[in-house]
Amino acid sequence: MSHISAIENLAEQLKNMGEAPTLLQITTKIIYTLPPHLRGFITTWESLPEEEQTIPLLTAKILNEESKNAMFQPQGAYTPSYTYIYVQFYKTQIMRL
Repeated sequence: MSHISAIENLAEQLKNMGEAPTLLQITTKIIYTLPPHLRGFITTWESLPEEEQTIPLLTAKILNEESKNAMFQPQGAYTPSYTYIYVQFYKTQIMRL
């Protein structure tokens, strides 16, 4: 998933600069930058015990949530893809640097 990979890459860059973010910081960044149609997922994620909150589980749950959303999406309705929304968000973050 490109959104998660991009945040992991940013985390790696920070680590290389001596400012390694914690797993909690990384997962928080991922879930709070999800597109609006996945915001309901935040409560589900936060209800998990901290020891279960891993990047692989987060990735799997987000993919599962997206597939569920796709099942209920009316045919012909336009919803920007997750990748499109993330690219737009990422561009704004780069502009802030």
